[in-house]
Amino acid sequence: MPSQKVLCVAEKPAIAKAVAQHLGGGQVNTVWFPTPIPLQTDELQRGVRGNQYVKNYEFDFNFRQWGQCSVTMTSVLGHLTSLDFEQEYKGWRSCQPGQLFDAPTVVNIDNVGAMGTDDLKH
Repeated sequence: MPSQKVLCVAEKPAIAKAVAQHLGGGQVNTVWFPTPIPLQTDELQRGVRGNQYVKNYEFDFNFRQWGQCSVTMTSVLGHLTSLDFEQEYKGWRSCQPGQLFDAPTVVNIDNVGAMGTDDLKH
């Protein structure tokens, strides 16, 4: 029985599945949560429906440094940040296209709230 638990998060659902299948040697338990998740904030009391592509993959793996561990492999979906041009370069006719190669950019952190719900569709 593994004494340590490890959480691994991949960038995409397909990568999570592939890594889990590889490390788990084909012995992977797939867990999917398609029902609404109750949240704490008043704005989100209705819950968030699970995504059909994001699953948790559970398996045991023997890590050299930690020994036998219980692993949960999952993934994220969507983007937490966005990269955009500064306001003066945003319009289609704001500048010559070649100017965009040297135009300054701004990294925006999306306003995702408690569980990233601003980007979810209900």
